[in-house]
Parts: sequence; structure tokens; C-alpha cells
Amino acid sequence: VVIDPADTTICYGQTAPLHALVSTGTEYNWANGERFARNSNGVIPSVPYSIDVVATPEQTATYILDVHNDGCPIAVADTFTVNVVPPIRVNPGNDTLVVVDEPLHFGASSTDVLQDQYEWSPSTDLSNPDIANPVGLYNGDIDSISYLVKATDTFGCYGTATVNVTIAHSMPDIYVPNAFTPGRG
Repeated sequence: VVIDPADTTICYGQTAPLHALVSTGTEYNWANGERFARNSNGVIPSVPYSIDVVATPEQTATYILDVHNDGCPIAVADTFTVNVVPPIRVNPGNDTLVVVDEPLHFGASSTDVLQDQYEWSPSTDLSNPDIANPVGLYNGDIDSISYLVKATDTFGCYGTATVNVTIAHSMPDIYVPNAFTPGRG
């Protein structure tokens, strides 16, 4: 049996195609009890015989293919290991309010243990949309904006989240008296 790929890495929620080409054998089955939509086990009518299945593990898993040959009591086993990158959860910070012409410092982070590439979309009024911590500076042309933040790891796996910014066009009006008399209304 020739298997392809021997080991593979996928992002959480993706699928992994597994392929085996059998040159000698009469039947096969998946020893670890995995049941695929088709080709879970069966008879090999002629060789070479191709076995193609799609694995969708939620965490790293090993798939063992046993191939039997009539007249031989020992099965041949090949192992596929599918490494699953855990889901990437992005934290872009809390929704916030900012005053026109005051800088707003963002600070996105992710649960990924690897170093991520960040992308903010749209890039409107941001100093650099390709870093985790851009600075927003708003001139009053808009009242609010929602940013989608995407964090992508070295495998191409990614997570997204949004943050909403409301832009205040003037400073808040707060009246603070400069003197008072204790005990009087």
C-alpha cells in the first residue's frame, strides 16, 4: 500500500483527503473504527486499487488502514496522521467611543501560539491595517465604523472578529461649578 499524504496538517474545521493505492490485497478496513461516508471498508476487486476518503477531525487524529490478502493471516497496516491546528480566536478589544481628532489605539490578540499576521478591514482611518495594534484617527467624516480583524497563522489558518467604533463630533458638555456653599441648595 502506498499512502498519500503520510501526515498532513489542516486548520480546524477543514477536511483532509486521504489516498491509498493498494498493489496487493483482497479487502480493507479502517482499524480505528472510523466510518467515512464512502469507502469505509470493502472488497478489493482488482489491483491496483485506489481508496479515497475525506477525514474531518476536530482534533489531531490517526487513521489506520488495514489491508488483508486471502490466504495470508497478517494484515498490512498504514497510518495517516492528520494534525489539526486549534481554532484561532481573535480578540480585537471592546467596542468603543472616540472623539474626532483624538487617536484611538487598537490592540488585537489571538489564542494562537504561533505568530499571526493581522489584517484590519476596511483600512479606513487606520495608521497601518496590517499590524495587531494600529492607531485610528478620525476627522469627523463618519459617525461610526466596524472593523473586521483577521489573524492568520503560518499554516494559513485564521480567525476573525469585529470591533465597532462610534465617533463623537464634539467634546461632551459637563458643567462643573467653580464654587459652592456647603449646606445650601
